[in-house]
Amino acid sequence: SAAVHNKTVSQVEQKLLRVLEKYIKPVKMARDFMTSPVKTVSSDDSLENASRLLTRYNINVLPVVEDGVVAGIISRQIIDKAKYHGLKKRSVGEYMTTEFSTVSSRTTLQEIKKRIIENNQRFLPVVDNGRLMGAITRTDLLRILHVDGEEDETVHERRDGLPARRKMKNMLSERLPVKIQEFLKQAGSLASDLGYNAYAVGGFVRDIYLGFDNFDIDIVIEGDGIRFAKQIAEVYKCKVKSYRKFGTAVINFKDGLKVDVASARLEYYDRPAALPKVEWSSLKLDLYRRDFTINTLAVHLNPDGYGELIDFFGARKDIKEKTIRVLHNLSFVEEPSRIFRAIRFEQRFGFHLSKLTRKLVVNAVKMEFLKDLSGKRIFSELVLLLKEENILPIVKQLSSYDLLKYIHPSVTYTRSLNRLLKNILEVVSWYNLLYLDNKCEKWFVLLLGLFDSIKIDEIEGTLSRFDIKKHYADLIRMSKVRGHDVLYELAKKDKPRDSDIYRLLHPLPVEINLFLMAKTTRQETKKVFSVYFTRLLHAEIHVDGNDLKKLGIVPGEIYRDILEKVRTAAIDGILKTKDDEIRFIKENFTTGTAN
Repeated sequence: SAAVHNKTVSQVEQKLLRVLEKYIKPVKMARDFMTSPVKTVSSDDSLENASRLLTRYNINVLPVVEDGVVAGIISRQIIDKAKYHGLKKRSVGEYMTTEFSTVSSRTTLQEIKKRIIENNQRFLPVVDNGRLMGAITRTDLLRILHVDGEEDETVHERRDGLPARRKMKNMLSERLPVKIQEFLKQAGSLASDLGYNAYAVGGFVRDIYLGFDNFDIDIVIEGDGIRFAKQIAEVYKCKVKSYRKFGTAVINFKDGLKVDVASARLEYYDRPAALPKVEWSSLKLDLYRRDFTINTLAVHLNPDGYGELIDFFGARKDIKEKTIRVLHNLSFVEEPSRIFRAIRFEQRFGFHLSKLTRKLVVNAVKMEFLKDLSGKRIFSELVLLLKEENILPIVKQLSSYDLLKYIHPSVTYTRSLNRLLKNILEVVSWYNLLYLDNKCEKWFVLLLGLFDSIKIDEIEGTLSRFDIKKHYADLIRMSKVRGHDVLYELAKKDKPRDSDIYRLLHPLPVEINLFLMAKTTRQETKKVFSVYFTRLLHAEIHVDGNDLKKLGIVPGEIYRDILEKVRTAAIDGILKTKDDEIRFIKENFTTGTAN
């Protein structure tokens, strides 16, 4: 017992809990870091089939299970040697290792370390009551020992008294709006009620860790993600759209918040650049299918572990060293579009590709794996790139890896392209400052810049290959056809009237006009666009269709012609008041219509 003065019971309790958390570290057990579920093979399966499973799931060892019991272990090394000797059709049972250790889910880290090191056993099955629960590899052991070392160092550096493994809890409270914090806690509670584990994952967690705002929430459920999504949607009275084939769902809240939910899954690819096949899995295997280590952070949401940061693949280390690193060496072979993402993240965060990752990018381009990507997938990645802030270094990097040719062979990184893109950024910034409440689509203006070198007779093939939406495809055609004519017309006029400027430019969307303003090298023409945007873009007149009807003019297409002529006269300063406009209409249009 003890007497504590000048503090309430609640204050003493909180202080005691902080001290206990600082100095008493829970013993890690197999269940805390094992891989689960585990892919297995039967003793009757052929070595050839076992080899296919190892390749498909990118693993090196398979436990051999008979009647629910682990009967042996077969490794890639044994299978490869057997195949070399012409034995690929023989059964796994003939060559599996039958002398091996197992542990239970409650076996301590110290005992696991002893088993793996002393027995030289790189794959340790985790078995409870004869049932295979998971597995621990030497890599798992090294990773958990490394993380433990980091945490010991971090504990001494922290000022809040909390151990490093809980620090994400503070980040969540400091960097997220209260509404999102409450949702995450509600999600964790619901998952616990269903007997599931829930985790916030991916870019959402990465950006919280980096200190960026990102409220695109991704949640992974170790369990039925669709069931979870439907139940939490009932709690919040909002809509949910599910995709049973992929075990995913999207929750759309009334205030615009969107949450993606997925059952923990793994993916494998039958061939380079193919769409992935999906199987249900654990959090660890779900994160392993992702593109880069920096996107593999996860935060536990269940009440008993809320805020615990999970890092299986060294994401924190790579973030600290500002490194973009793939998770495995075939990453760009299976999904070549990740190359575009690597460049996007590299420039967004000011990171660099690891030496191996750069080598793998160069190899994937050299092997032309991107040729197997559909144009639609390439275009979607291109749009995401164009929406980034640092577009100039992105285009330069695309060129350095010889990737611009996948937009079109005529798109090359030259001084003129760099100058055009730079001009576009300046013009768009100027426009956005001019019209704060009426922003333009900057990415599309930049796209027009990239497409500028594509000849008009080749543009249709490009639009078709990229499967661009009709709205944007029509604007690209308009830019190619009308854009040239507009610049030609303006070049012929030294001092065009305001009405001529309006007649030429107003039929074109803002994005096309901004592109033409950036493209022209003629200062007089740039001034024309400036006049249009500052004085003429929103030129208004006083009369409308109701006034024309009152004047006895029969409704029809003539209304548009009359109003345009009135607008032209008003722009040129001939008409100043509504009375002037009414008189102009009477003098020029009512006589003919009366008949």
